[in-house]
Amino acid sequence: MAIVLPHSIHIKLVSEFDDIILGVVQDSSDPPCPGRAGFTPSARAKIRALISQEIEEKKICFPTADKLKFHVRISIRRYMDLVAGHNNESRKVLANSAASNLRCEDLLMGQFYCKDPVIDTETQFKNSAASDLRCEDLLMGQFYCKDPVIDTETQAEINCDPEKKTTPTECVVAEGITCIPQNSNTLYTFNGTEVGFYKEAPCRWTNGYKFETALLLSVFLGMFGVDRFYLGYPAIGLLKFSTLGFFFLGQLIDILLIALQVVKPSDGSEYIMNYFGVGLIHIQANNDTYIKPDESWNMS
Repeated sequence: MAIVLPHSIHIKLVSEFDDIILGVVQDSSDPPCPGRAGFTPSARAKIRALISQEIEEKKICFPTADKLKFHVRISIRRYMDLVAGHNNESRKVLANSAASNLRCEDLLMGQFYCKDPVIDTETQFKNSAASDLRCEDLLMGQFYCKDPVIDTETQAEINCDPEKKTTPTECVVAEGITCIPQNSNTLYTFNGTEVGFYKEAPCRWTNGYKFETALLLSVFLGMFGVDRFYLGYPAIGLLKFSTLGFFFLGQLIDILLIALQVVKPSDGSEYIMNYFGVGLIHIQANNDTYIKPDESWNMS
């Protein structure tokens, strides 16, 4: 026994059929289907009949909007299979009355593909932008930066900026790359051994304060505040001198703080470490720090 569709659903199938088809096409992850202009009146009538048949076969009297779209999608696929005979090429574009004036730029996604931009294999960048490409804007792999030069006496980087705590390092441009070098306005093609620009790298700035000296002064003369005078803290040094290192408790605390390199010179510099010295790097977390989840955190 055939099931009579409710009047509201029949209106959707007839008067708002194109809107339903367009919504299905936009939401679908299947291969693209023709849109509003892709079906002739006779084709729309056949698909409406397939939709009615689909709903009657499933015995759904009051389908929801999602179920209605699902059955519309099924009916479109059935109609395309009947017309195209499972031919992928003919499935992409169905014959319709508007095909004669269809422009290529109006094709749907899946009915065309765009090639990648043409890259010059010698210069490794787009020729259209080569006229104003600066060496500092090169991509990774088109250059490499050398390690900072280390001072053998201080075990710190040479030419370290005391404010920025960075030092310029030489960056060599790869062979065949053409770009504008730093502090220049003319294009130059590099041979793979020439410096194209300088990049700032983090460094340790030292100003003559030695770690061993500060630690020894704190151990043997810390009760008189000599370690604090040496590091540039005269007020704390005077207090320690007046109270015998806060009755030796402050001396013990300073020994631990200096040994752990928490207390450093007052000018913001780093300790001079010998070649076999132990330098500590304090790792701090911020908003950009990623904490790797641990299996033990899973409470389920």
